[in-house]
Amino acid sequence: MTSTNPARFSTYSGAPSLQPSLAPTFTTTASTTTAPGTSSSNSNRMYQTTDPAAQTSTSTLSTSTDPKAADIKSWSGALDRMTDARLEKQRFVMNEHKSDEVAKLALSAKVERALARRMVGQDAVFSASSAAAAAKTAAEKRSLQVEAR
Repeated sequence: MTSTNPARFSTYSGAPSLQPSLAPTFTTTASTTTAPGTSSSNSNRMYQTTDPAAQTSTSTLSTSTDPKAADIKSWSGALDRMTDARLEKQRFVMNEHKSDEVAKLALSAKVERALARRMVGQDAVFSASSAAAAAKTAAEKRSLQVEAR
């Protein structure tokens, strides 16, 4: 019974990729796999690390008594393997002048938003002059005195 796998294409270059889908990177090398009936010492591992620092970190990982430390080491190792040098070369890094300019723009936008929040509902309301208001209150007082008598 033979099964044919459809061709897999790389998302990076669009070219057909190798089977299995995990191709070796600069820190790993591909190991040979044997037929399903035979056994090998490395048959359960697809790739072996060639970096001696990675091998020592796995040995300290197994001897660690703290499970949290072991978990942190395994996560940090996985994150280190996820870094891609090709993408790091493409990353845009602003120079000092450009970063200062962007910081000033961000600060001015923040100040505008804060002022807009404070000015909501504070539109100017025009009222009569104070002399007219004083005359009106004096007239009200006289009318109240007349009514009280």
